[in-house]
Amino acid sequence: MIEPMELMIVNRVLHNGKQAVCRTISDTCIVIMYDSGLPDMAQISDLEATPLTPELLERCGFVKEFDNRQDTWIFMQSIEGSNIIVQHYKNGEYIFIWELNFIGKPIEHLHTLQNIMKILTRKKLNIK
Repeated sequence: MIEPMELMIVNRVLHNGKQAVCRTISDTCIVIMYDSGLPDMAQISDLEATPLTPELLERCGFVKEFDNRQDTWIFMQSIEGSNIIVQHYKNGEYIFIWELNFIGKPIEHLHTLQNIMKILTRKKLNIK
């Protein structure tokens, strides 16, 4: 379950196994839009977080490369001169790094990455 305070408009979530985008949020209910374009009303308690995957990070515009020094995959994106990095370790953990100073923020879900990106860059994370 996703906590209501974690959700922002345009966050991507799962509802009944389908990808959807948050459109309007209240304390318990949410209006969502499925990828098919159909709107729906859902209880926040019925939503699931979309787990991060390497494929999803690439669809978000991150460039994948292997870091031999740390034996890990790095997904990098530059927004207006700022470097955003998500490291993916072999144990499945993802760590968010902002300009090489904001190190050690573990993230597991797409909506968390969307929220961090929106706060730090003031830009929406586009997903293809």
